[in-house]
Amino acid sequence: VFDTIFPRLAAALAHADPQADLHSPAYLEALRDATLVLLYRLLFILYAEDRNLLPVRDRRYDDYALRRIREEIARRCDAGDTFSATASRYWQHLCDLFHIIAEGDSSIGMPAYNGGLFEPSRAPLLDRVKVPDAHLAPLLDALSRRVGRDDDSSRAWINYRDLSVQHLGGIYERLLEYRLVV
Repeated sequence: VFDTIFPRLAAALAHADPQADLHSPAYLEALRDATLVLLYRLLFILYAEDRNLLPVRDRRYDDYALRRIREEIARRCDAGDTFSATASRYWQHLCDLFHIIAEGDSSIGMPAYNGGLFEPSRAPLLDRVKVPDAHLAPLLDALSRRVGRDDDSSRAWINYRDLSVQHLGGIYERLLEYRLVV
């Protein structure tokens, strides 16, 4: 998260932002904030799906779950597939999921989570970008799987269910110390 994912996620957002101004300290701060929000949205969903806090056992939710994207990306990565440098299918899926979590959707068994993390006003930069699959897919895979200990080619799923709230808080506190530089 600290050495690879956070900086690569920030770079992917900046690359996709039509208003990017990497020479502006104010822009770099907005980019940092958007990266933190996005990363924490992803970590929340990974944790909540692994703990069944989101309706992962409800078949109506299957098509919208982050788990579905993770599995597809893993399968494609393992097969050596290529991800588009222009299409942003995975980004749109995430944006739809963020909206569903924020607003709720009773048709798929999702209650509204009004904690503020998924509110669009929390990070306006995220509303104007469309991160291409080629940038987003490897990051989602890195958040989902780690290299196996015995074999560098095997990738094991990360079990977010066993993380404690303190672990997530510790990650957030360390990330708050980070500053972006060009």
